[in-house]
Amino acid sequence: MATPPAAAGTRSGAEAPVPPPALGILGCVESPALKQYVAALEAHRRAASDAALLALGAQRDERPAAFADPSVSARVGETYEAGGQRFAVVGQLAPRFAPQPHVPLVKVGNSLRPLSERPRAHPVPIHVCGFNACSAAHGVRAPVRPVVVSLAPDESLGEPVSTSYDYWWANVSYNQRHKCPGDTPASPTVRAE
Repeated sequence: MATPPAAAGTRSGAEAPVPPPALGILGCVESPALKQYVAALEAHRRAASDAALLALGAQRDERPAAFADPSVSARVGETYEAGGQRFAVVGQLAPRFAPQPHVPLVKVGNSLRPLSERPRAHPVPIHVCGFNACSAAHGVRAPVRPVVVSLAPDESLGEPVSTSYDYWWANVSYNQRHKCPGDTPASPTVRAE
């Protein structure tokens, strides 16, 4: 059963900007309604993020990023030149999880800056029809590589721009549950006497 947003334990006491989806005949939210709701919440989050940037005089910069050549020794926040082009190291990602890297960047004047968002999250409990997904097995931490973007001749790399705003997210629970690996209760310890 969907709980009203006010009961979601928001710190500000504010209600979600989008009303929760209606319950289906099974007493839970159907997948298409959940998908639309999540998209609406994401659109609101993006608008709040854009408003926070506008208040700081910054605008998003959606330029392509790439993994640095393994020979590059520059660290995050540093620039270097290669082949007559200037590059800025704007982050680190694991190629295994991000084959096409993307780092959120903003422009303030001629300064390119990483975006450091610090949003205040407010969960909206949503009871969904269907099964939970088993979480992926946690393995060894994947190695990261520097992520770079090219700089125009008149651009510099600046300090990160921090923003703060409120956003709401769907805290999903399911009306059915798969048994996932690792769900088995720990067996009691037996002592030999």
